Amino acid sequence: MKNRLSDLVDHLFSQCERLNDEALQGERLREEISRSGAMSVVARQIIDAGELALKATDRRLEHGSLARMPGLLGLDKEG
Repeated sequence: MKNRLSDLVDHLFSQCERLNDEALQGERLREEISRSGAMSVVARQIIDAGELALKATDRRLEHGSLARMPGLLGLDKEG
């Protein structure tokens, strides 16, 4: 993964294709279902983090570039 939203989407669609494989049965199917659940949880966390960064950026634009952002967001980089 290259840490872009488009890469995440590609991985999720690949997982959907694996789940759609009608030849998957038994333990292999259970493994893919488990993997899909884990991917879904991680994907939601990534999307939530992206939404938070977007909201912070919007807030900064709304209040001017001098608005202080929490360091945790990584938006106050010197440069």
